Amino acid sequence: MQINPNNSEVHQFYSYNLSAVGRLDEALAEMRLAQELDPLSIEKIVGVGEIFYFQRQYDRAIEQYQKALEMDPNSGFTHWAMGRALTEKGLFDKAIVAFQKSIPLSGDSPDELVELGRAYALSGKRSEAQKVLEDLKSLSERQYVSPVTLASLHAALGEREQAFALLERAYNERDFLLVSLKVEPMFDPFRSDPRFAELVRRVGLPQ
Repeated sequence: MQINPNNSEVHQFYSYNLSAVGRLDEALAEMRLAQELDPLSIEKIVGVGEIFYFQRQYDRAIEQYQKALEMDPNSGFTHWAMGRALTEKGLFDKAIVAFQKSIPLSGDSPDELVELGRAYALSGKRSEAQKVLEDLKSLSERQYVSPVTLASLHAALGEREQAFALLERAYNERDFLLVSLKVEPMFDPFRSDPRFAELVRRVGLPQ
């Protein structure tokens, strides 16, 4: 940033760094600057929405995602982000539609499938969620599926012990998604459990 303060990608990635440690107001300012420097970037428009998502300002996040979809209605990443915000608002049917759109647009990424499973589970569609979990287990035989995301699906199914076992596995594997423990809404069901606070400490995030 000192060498080139107008590099939008540097501000974008610094924003993610700030958000991971819970400095969300600063993260939002950095992401807004990144967007100003690169106003046609879908990633940065969605990035502003992601900071709102971490702040639990879901309506404002959805507004950002809608702007991105108006620019590119075939962005699988944006449909995925939209679905996550809709899930946290409890709008599960709309979230399911968003994830169903994101899956064919996102190649072989398992993240969209995991979030679809969470939306099914949280909406009471347990059999559909279990089917997604089976599909993910099959997929994990061919490619890496983050144990962190699998933990979030087990948590949505009310399977807390399986979820914590997967988080422990994620720690041992140094799963990069653990850097979002402090701010990611999908971890909210764990926060009252002392084991979660201990995991945050072990990962090295500020308490």
